[in-house]
Amino acid sequence: MGDPKVGKWSQRGHVYIWNYKEEKKNFPGFHITADKDEGESLSKLLNLMKNAKWPSFADLKISQPSLDILRVPNALGGHAKILSLDSLRIKYPKGDVQPDHWSLTNSMRSGLLVLGKNKISQLEKGIHDVLASKGDYAIGPDSDEQREMLLWFWWRL
Repeated sequence: MGDPKVGKWSQRGHVYIWNYKEEKKNFPGFHITADKDEGESLSKLLNLMKNAKWPSFADLKISQPSLDILRVPNALGGHAKILSLDSLRIKYPKGDVQPDHWSLTNSMRSGLLVLGKNKISQLEKGIHDVLASKGDYAIGPDSDEQREMLLWFWWRL
């Protein structure tokens, strides 16, 4: 069972998470952006998770990115083939993982992101940057061999 405060959180707005089928060398890993409502909602969720008494998780519904969203990273002029997630579970096991733990995987268009304490703070900063029209950087595992687990932040036009 997760933390009850986190369990009361509800999603607002739209978040978009995708990866590129063909442009893996220049655009490895996953990519994220969100509208204002969802950015604020995600920020609230991550803050609740960081301050929760117990380990926690939350499930997000992911929206399909539009061409305008895909033009920001500009892979093949926004026309690169993508695979969008349908859902993402964010899991914060608190002290059960190292502070720099990061694991982002997907199966059948459902993602699982497991974070340590330091990484949840980095994710929260990334969401704040998206809301401030900043991005074009990634967070994730510290190993270059795990580039497929990176998460790139992109602003909205």
